[in-house]
Amino acid sequence: MTSDRFGHLDPAAATAELAAGWRAGAPHDEAVALPGSDGGPGLLSAVLAGLGGRPLAGAGTCAVVTGTGSRATVWLQAGTCPGPTSTGLGRALRVAIGSGAGRVVMGTGGTGAPDGGLGLLVGLGLDLPPGARDLAGATDLTGEDLVGLVPLRRSLSGIDLVVAYDDDRPLLGLAGVGELVARSGPDGRARAQVVESGLAALSQAVSAVPLRQERPDLLAGTAGAARRPTSAPGSGSGGGLGFMLAALGARLLPGASVLASELDIDGRLAGAEVVVVAVPYLDWTTAATGVIAHVAERAGAAGVPVVALAGESLLGRKDLAGAGLVGAYVVADDAPGQLAALATRVARTWSPVG
Repeated sequence: MTSDRFGHLDPAAATAELAAGWRAGAPHDEAVALPGSDGGPGLLSAVLAGLGGRPLAGAGTCAVVTGTGSRATVWLQAGTCPGPTSTGLGRALRVAIGSGAGRVVMGTGGTGAPDGGLGLLVGLGLDLPPGARDLAGATDLTGEDLVGLVPLRRSLSGIDLVVAYDDDRPLLGLAGVGELVARSGPDGRARAQVVESGLAALSQAVSAVPLRQERPDLLAGTAGAARRPTSAPGSGSGGGLGFMLAALGARLLPGASVLASELDIDGRLAGAEVVVVAVPYLDWTTAATGVIAHVAERAGAAGVPVVALAGESLLGRKDLAGAGLVGAYVVADDAPGQLAALATRVARTWSPVG
């Protein structure tokens, strides 16, 4: 049983409701609850429920830590950090670095206005020109303004930095951050021009900084061919946070895969008879992204059928099969307990026992 956020339920609550409903319908089954997250605002809830952990002292509500000492992992969620820019994430990242953790995972979903990671740099203590701390003023940035990236990246070289992105869009181009802004409201196109110009200037300024590659460059293709950082999948996540964190040495990975690997989903699938995934809205776009797409791919490789429980579904049988799903069932309404009630009914159909 797995779910990211489902309506008013966070991943932990949604997954627990799924499992409770299944047990009510098939009490002889072992229903294993594994909360999921694509790197969005539900990440920390899923980590705490699935891996345990504790809040990171001094980092507010946007960080938890699992493990201890140099083997600890700090999990940050940009969308839950305070403030409209990425400055709050930068401050929390400073705390994470100071904690001595060997690994930091940053979910970039749910952020506010895009700033290309300029706020992140401010939060990390980088001294930027006063007029160039947002994208409107970034057009005047030069490599000299960002020379502080060199010692900053060097100071992070001993930490495994991971960006868990919920959106694989690139930084620039027709499907980049600007395209998302253009669809965000009546003045979206005007704001998109400012964002695109600022991000283009920022990327050019970053490219002028001599950042030595101190770890394998995951912005390169699988065959080793160089890929422009601005077109790398996930570089546009978090309004450009992915790009800036990659410049600091971070690896860019799909958020759903990061937590799934930590929870050993492949090992769990080895003994599973059926997988149940809850998703608020199911169409071709949502079926191809996030937790449900990742789980369906891994379950398909293991030969385990996947059933979806949705708030709404627009997929027919052929579409479901194409998405790696054997069935989809729709919740009656958004009243409390409806997800559990649906899971109970589905269990009576799909239970492998009796």
